[in-house]
Amino acid sequence: MRRALGLDAGAPAPRPVPSRPAEPHPTVPRHRHRFVSDGQVPVVVVHSRPDQPPPPRPDRSAAQLEIERAARERSERALAAAQARIRDLETQIVHVNLARDEALAALRQAREQLAAALAPSPAAARAAAPALAAAPQVVRRRGRPPKPKAERAPPKPRVKEPQPVKWWVKGWRDTAGD
Repeated sequence: MRRALGLDAGAPAPRPVPSRPAEPHPTVPRHRHRFVSDGQVPVVVVHSRPDQPPPPRPDRSAAQLEIERAARERSERALAAAQARIRDLETQIVHVNLARDEALAALRQAREQLAAALAPSPAAARAAAPALAAAPQVVRRRGRPPKPKAERAPPKPRVKEPQPVKWWVKGWRDTAGD
């Protein structure tokens, strides 16, 4: 103990220990270790066991869940809008069918009245035959009927459009008067 404290007069004094160790090699850069506290570095286990799938990542799954919820809400809104449109179109189809049935009934009734009015005299029936033939027939066609050729307007002659003014080109005022 005396020797460690340097109180021993007869023994040589111990050498002081250098505070910094000597560098191992001048070309190797010195690397200082920095230790982290808990929670500073996320720990991710890539594959702990080959028979187990990797655990879900909470940050990624929360964002994915939010994306899925938003997509579900959008699809539910689109589904509700499509169902409402289907109901509207079905209602329109029913109304069109009712109007068609009423028109056919009115046409049938008009033809029966015309036939009943002409039935007593055979000569009158022969005279009214062209009128019956000219009665409107039920045509099942989609879309608008084509216009008769007499009603169509003649095509308009094409007029050559003037050239645009190129104001960004030098000398455009000379050619603008053409």
